[in-house]
This record gives sequence, C-alpha cells and structure tokens, in this order.
Amino acid sequence: GPLMVLMGALLLLFAIRQGYAYATAEKDLIKQYEFMFRLFENARRRLDGANNAEEQRLILRALGGSALDEHAEWILMHRDRTIDKGEIWRMGS
Repeated sequence: GPLMVLMGALLLLFAIRQGYAYATAEKDLIKQYEFMFRLFENARRRLDGANNAEEQRLILRALGGSALDEHAEWILMHRDRTIDKGEIWRMGS
C-alpha cells in the first residue's frame, strides 16, 4: 500500500544522498591529492636550489607540517566511513 511506497521512496532518497556524498568526497580527495602533488613538486625544486643544509631542513620541516595537516584532514574526512572487504584487499596490493 501507500506505506510501502513511502518506505521505498525514502530508501531510494537515502541511497541517492549517500551516493552523492561519496562522489563529492572523492572529488574533494582528488583535489587534495593534486594540491599535495604540486606542494611536493615545489618542495623538490626548492630543495634542489637550496644553498645549505639549514635551508633544506626548513623546507623539509614545512613540507612535513603540510603533510601532517593533510593527513589529519584525510582522517577527519574518512573517520565515519566504513571499509568494505574490497577496499581492504585493494590496500594490500
């Protein structure tokens, strides 16, 4: 009856919303990877042009801080997501 139709519609809306949330998160993740790639490229160029070990240490310290910040953002973004068995297998390869 009407209750079954309503329940089905609510489930469908929930599934669409979840799919959208995951798709949006993946787009954000791709942007973050691209940003970090540019950051590491820039650090490599600056390291190659550094005049001394102290300058290299400063560059690496800044790069390390940025990497830790990015990792913290990744954890916050993924803490509520469950990992399915397929993802676990892909991590190991």
